[in-house]
Amino acid sequence: MKQLQVEHIPNDSQAGIAEDLVVNQEIALHRTYPKLKLDGKALYYEILYNGLAVGKVGFYSIIARTASMSYGLEKDAEGKGIATRAAGHLRDLGFEELGFNFINLSIGKTNERSQALARRLGAVLTLPSQNQTGLDKWTIKKGWNETA
Repeated sequence: MKQLQVEHIPNDSQAGIAEDLVVNQEIALHRTYPKLKLDGKALYYEILYNGLAVGKVGFYSIIARTASMSYGLEKDAEGKGIATRAAGHLRDLGFEELGFNFINLSIGKTNERSQALARRLGAVLTLPSQNQTGLDKWTIKKGWNETA
């Protein structure tokens, strides 16, 4: 596993999106998709916990002001809030820096851990799968945390 020192955060001159993002003292994100273009492509970051790579989080199917998000962690890293903080940081980047209005997640109907994470991110179930083994569509809407 590689050790990453995240002191200076350089920006990609083409896209304006940081190569490395600091989530907190323990968690950083290192961009792994080398050439970002926001035209239906993807933006992926490796999740680093205390300098060790433990998972990935990213956007794909970026079209107009909507993107889909995916995330995953190694088993040893689960249960520490790492995915919640990393995906939450990326969610905020999507809304605040990239101008997304919606972020979609496709989650297995029986994947309770991922459903709970989606709820913590502010997602709501928008399109349930018609079969027991299918993927449910969850959506986070810009302004998800604003009160009326």
